[in-house]
Amino acid sequence: MIVLPIKTGLIEINSDLINILVNTINDNGIKIETNDIIAISAKVLSICRGYLIYYYDIRPSKEAIKLSNETGLDPRFVEAVIKEADKIISHDYNGIITIKDDILVINAGLDRKNVPVGYACRWPDYPDDEAMWIKREVDERFGVDSGIIIVDSKVMPMRRGTVGFALGSAGLNQSIDLRGRYDLYGKELLVTWMNVVDDLASTAHLLMRETTEMIPFVIIKDAPEDVYRRSLKSGAVKIILDECIYMRNLLKR
Repeated sequence: MIVLPIKTGLIEINSDLINILVNTINDNGIKIETNDIIAISAKVLSICRGYLIYYYDIRPSKEAIKLSNETGLDPRFVEAVIKEADKIISHDYNGIITIKDDILVINAGLDRKNVPVGYACRWPDYPDDEAMWIKREVDERFGVDSGIIIVDSKVMPMRRGTVGFALGSAGLNQSIDLRGRYDLYGKELLVTWMNVVDDLASTAHLLMRETTEMIPFVIIKDAPEDVYRRSLKSGAVKIILDECIYMRNLLKR
């Protein structure tokens, strides 16, 4: 694969995401071709599309104040987390473990990094729809059939540091079903799926980073061919809690 980071200047709230993306690609002399994958920072999508919460104006509830005392988080921010989360699992110092849109994530995905003081970025209500909207615009502007990934980051259990994951995608297989195939020793695979979009998102996140880099776009060229093929052996990457071997067992305890 060829992976190309696209650096921009500081992107302001309510900026035109598509114009910034297209103009920056053109300014860098990059030719967008069919099957190119464009990875876009979820943070920049939220900033441009207005998926922001000004939590300084929020009045915290008694529950938020209690959680604030136990986590050290601003009670107004905690209230925003409570409202955004589909389920609160637990909490610890500086973090609330939640489920949001069938994703295990800290603080319901709300992020205060690299946004003005008092604001937190929230996830779009329909990330795959946002990715499809971007795909349509990119395909029309460049005359191609592209793939789009909206990249956010999170921490993984028992691992230090953030990794990239695909909050939303369009034009790609999200996961590939390997059940029924065979390994090197002729054993049939019974449960194995390959998570395609999170692998690609992690590749992009390695270049985007987390601080002052200002690399909200990454172009991925020459990805494996089966990334682009839709078939009966592909499927959505998100699963419900009862289908997750970790969560359904941990929550029994």
